[in-house]
Amino acid sequence: MLSLSARQLLGIDPHIDLPTDLATLFDEFFVGKRYETRFDSGWSFDQRQGFAQEEIEGFDPCLAHYTAPFNFALDERFSVYIDFNTKIASSFVSLVEKDAILVASKGTGEKRRGFGTLPSFEAFFEQHGEYISGWLEAPHFDPEFYRMFIGPSSVVSVSRFYSQEYLVCGLEYF
Repeated sequence: MLSLSARQLLGIDPHIDLPTDLATLFDEFFVGKRYETRFDSGWSFDQRQGFAQEEIEGFDPCLAHYTAPFNFALDERFSVYIDFNTKIASSFVSLVEKDAILVASKGTGEKRRGFGTLPSFEAFFEQHGEYISGWLEAPHFDPEFYRMFIGPSSVVSVSRFYSQEYLVCGLEYF
C-alpha cells in the first residue's frame, strides 16, 4: 500500500503489514504524522472530525500542506480536495507517494523551473514532451492527478493545479 520511500517520510516501519482499508490506514498510521521535504512540500495529518460539519458538509478537514495556505479536506472516499470544491488527488496516500518520489530523486530542491499551466496532460506532452523524451516515468500512484519523470539531474512533476478550472502545472526540480 505504501512504498518504502513513503513509509520513510511518515516514519512507518517497513516490516509492518498495512491495512488496505483507507479509513483504518489513515486512523492508525497517518494521524499525528507530519513531514517536510527539501522541496518546500510536506503534509500533516490530524484526527478525522467527521463529515457532518455544517459549513463543509461532506468533507473532513483533517490534513494540511506544509506551505500551501489553502483548506485541504478528505471526502468520504478519502479523495483530497482543496477549498472543498477541487479534487487534487484520489487519496491521501498519493500525496505522500508523490513527495516520496521527489525526495528519492537527484533533485536538491534548491532550484526549480516552471512549465506553466496547461489545460491537460496531453497539452503538456505536446508542448514539452521532447524535453522529457527518454526520461524514466515514475510509477503511477495517481495518474489522473500527477505524473513524474526522472531525468539525469532533475525530476519533472506534472500535476493537477489548485484551481476549479481543470489545469495541470509542470515543475522541474533540480
